[in-house]
Amino acid sequence: MIACVGELMWDLLGEEGVALEAGPRLQPVVGGAAGNVALELRALGAAVAVGGVVSADAWGEALIGALETRGVDTSAVVRRPGRTGTVIIERTQSEHERYVSFRPDWGRSFPKLSLPPEVRILHLAAVDPDPSQIAVWSSLAREVNQRGGVVSVDLNARPRAWRGRARPAGLKKLLGRAHLCKASERDLEMLGQSSLRRDLPDTFRALGLSSGATLIVTRGGGTAHAVGPFGVVARRPPEVTLRRSVGAGDAFCARLLHGLLHQLGTEVPSQRASVRRWLEAAHAHAAGRMSQRAEEARA
Repeated sequence: MIACVGELMWDLLGEEGVALEAGPRLQPVVGGAAGNVALELRALGAAVAVGGVVSADAWGEALIGALETRGVDTSAVVRRPGRTGTVIIERTQSEHERYVSFRPDWGRSFPKLSLPPEVRILHLAAVDPDPSQIAVWSSLAREVNQRGGVVSVDLNARPRAWRGRARPAGLKKLLGRAHLCKASERDLEMLGQSSLRRDLPDTFRALGLSSGATLIVTRGGGTAHAVGPFGVVARRPPEVTLRRSVGAGDAFCARLLHGLLHQLGTEVPSQRASVRRWLEAAHAHAAGRMSQRAEEARA
């Protein structure tokens, strides 16, 4: 089983072609980095659990119910007073994606989470600079390490949360427990790290990753680079014309994790040829899912 821990939110999708100012009807769908990756993995046939926090009200219960209906284990979801994160997404012809977001608010500390005992891969999605969250995540990563499992971290450093904030002392410890770390150019920028290919080995070390780990740096529709014991491997995604890229990174992560679970024996690949195939499969899956969503929106 794979556990996806992190953001659990509602995405409210506006009507296709209708600007937010026009007051479109809104369609709620499960969102947040952990929720998105979990549903992608379920679509791929994997057994999945989610861990995170939702509000102790009808809006939070509805989110739990939507995940359970899709076959996701929600036993590691905690209910707390506060606000379930909600993002309103405009779906117009504009090439600039627009959002109105209401971030979750859980008070002063992130609650402890308990994973199902059968979890062998832990995916931590969207790291927040809150030291209490990082401490809980580090504890979960240590638990999975001790089981002999694999830990994956998608930095997904949200600018609103990270801009102007110092990097928490516990982040390096958390990343030191990771077998796989995925970051975008923007994520590295938020953490004050370089995404230039020639600097990636230095970035790998600065993040605190262990010598046997793999760092994957994505560049939107550009070339992704994997850095690890195998050196540096580059792979460009297929050419796809999209109006929006919402969810592309989560689909990419889901296919990486699915490869670990079903093709690579829950071990991060260490041979260059295996890494190339791994990246190609993730690129192809993300491109396919984005194309499918574009078609669904036009229908």
